[in-house]
Amino acid sequence: MNWPWPVGLELSNRPFLWVVRPNITIDMNDAFPVGFLDRFATRGRIVSWAPQQKVLEHPSIACFMSHCGWNSTMEGVSNGIPFLGWPYFADQFHNENFIWNVWRVGLGFN
Repeated sequence: MNWPWPVGLELSNRPFLWVVRPNITIDMNDAFPVGFLDRFATRGRIVSWAPQQKVLEHPSIACFMSHCGWNSTMEGVSNGIPFLGWPYFADQFHNENFIWNVWRVGLGFN
């Protein structure tokens, strides 16, 4: 799989928490660029689940990269966290429009 965002995350040189559902890939190593998992190990964590509301309540959170699902949108907005939106389907595109153009609390990817 050739995903550009792991490289951008790596180049940001910022600490991060990334939740990757177990069913997104057969082998975790196939989902990321070669060597990525080793290079970020000192400043990032990839987990299969996290208590999203508790994470977003933490004062160290600076940004929330989200698929813009309704629950995630409400949790991010209620905690005042800026968004990077990447919707996949259905109402996520509508929610993303509100995040960008109505509430002006985030950006998205083209």
